[in-house]
Amino acid sequence: MQPGVGNVRAGRWWTPAEIAKFCAMRPRPHQFLALLPVIALVGAPFFANRVTPRILGLPFLLAWTVGAVLLAALVMAIIFRIDERDRVTGRSGRGDA
Repeated sequence: MQPGVGNVRAGRWWTPAEIAKFCAMRPRPHQFLALLPVIALVGAPFFANRVTPRILGLPFLLAWTVGAVLLAALVMAIIFRIDERDRVTGRSGRGDA
């Protein structure tokens, strides 16, 4: 493969077929769970922007943000487990199995 064609991946260039396959990939339904923490963080100032009640001594908005970060870690772990299970069983759902 000539330099300048494709992208570098793991020390080698992607072929045009690999690039087309990557571009054709669609997100799987469980991967949309990743939007939950984003929505929680972006939407927080509109409905959680208050000081009271205090949760563990933190203002409500700060406690909400901490909760959203913890939710993000939990959601990413769930998505990882589902993807890993599907990879092992061969159910990728992306047209390559």
